[in-house]
Amino acid sequence: VGMESFAEAASILAADGRLLCHECGRTYLHLGTHAQRAHGLSSAQYRAAHGLELTAVLLASGVRQKMSQSWEQHRDKH
Repeated sequence: VGMESFAEAASILAADGRLLCHECGRTYLHLGTHAQRAHGLSSAQYRAAHGLELTAVLLASGVRQKMSQSWEQHRDKH
């Protein structure tokens, strides 16, 4: 990736809000899902392999917002 640290690179977003994959350098909305399918790494393994905090979110903020809104709209059904 060419960054000083992978933790620094974790904060890098593409112009469209996607997250940078440290394995292949491409960007994704669902980085955890990508890491599992493309690289065989669970979210925890991906975070550990790249020095990310255990609580580092692997979903783009737009996706998180939509999921949160959906949860709020359907809260009584859960």
